Amino acid sequence: MKRLSFLLLLSLVFLHCAPEHSGNTTSAASGQAMTDTLGAPAGETQASAARPVKAETEADSRKAEEKPEVGSRAANQPPQSGQVLTLNAKGGEAKAGGKVCVDVQVRDFNNLLSMQYTMAWDANLLAFTDIRNFGLPGLNGQNFGAHRTAEGLLTFVWIDGTLRGVTIPDNSTIFSVCFDVKGQAGQAATFRFTDKPTAFESVDVNEELVRINPVEGKVAIR
Repeated sequence: MKRLSFLLLLSLVFLHCAPEHSGNTTSAASGQAMTDTLGAPAGETQASAARPVKAETEADSRKAEEKPEVGSRAANQPPQSGQVLTLNAKGGEAKAGGKVCVDVQVRDFNNLLSMQYTMAWDANLLAFTDIRNFGLPGLNGQNFGAHRTAEGLLTFVWIDGTLRGVTIPDNSTIFSVCFDVKGQAGQAATFRFTDKPTAFESVDVNEELVRINPVEGKVAIR
């Protein structure tokens, strides 16, 4: 009996001193090492890594939606010079069935590089024939678009080829537009400047826009 009791006690001591299963020890150590190294579980680490990418995307989106400052001038729009160029159509009298020319005169034509506009008249009263009396450097018939003169429209574009700017005296005639008179005695034909189809525009040597002041003229038929 004493021998059996001694063997049972020895067995209990052996079981109590035996090491834990190595698999459990490795799993716990691996989990602890991952937590200590990354500071968070794997799922949280992946979510954290994604946040900077999202922040950059939102910043780019806000930047793309930014609007230009209210009142700012478009990059391709020249500033205004404050000058005013006056275009004056000098009419007069003409006989029915005769011929007449309307002189286009200018005031405050100072250091200009370019200008453009459209001229219009009543095609039932005046029939376009030609343009003459060119009074600007490089100006000739090629500066005019005469393909719609049957409708009473003549377009015009001029550019100073030297790019140094042109100045001419007030009331100078820069060209004359000539017609056959179709109307009857007592009628009057208006010659005017308009922005269709070629818009008003004039630019000076400083590459600033010069406002155009158009003054129409009339041809009285007698």
